[in-house]
Amino acid sequence: RVRISGFADLNLIEGADDQWVIEPQLNIKLTDRVDFLVEYRFNGFEDANAALDGEGVAFGLGIEF
Repeated sequence: RVRISGFADLNLIEGADDQWVIEPQLNIKLTDRVDFLVEYRFNGFEDANAALDGEGVAFGLGIEF
C-alpha cells in the first residue's frame, strides 16, 4: 500500500560546485487503480540562484488505466 521511489542525480561540474537534483516520492495506494503522491523536490542549480527557491513539495494522483 505504501511505496517510496524517486531519483538523485549528482551533477559533476569541472571548476565549479557540484549540484544535486533529487526527487524522492511517497506513493500511497488508495484503491486498486489510484495512488496519492507526495514528492519533495530539490534542485541545486535553482538553489544556487538567489532569485529562485531550489526546493518544494508536490502533491498528485496517479491513475492506472
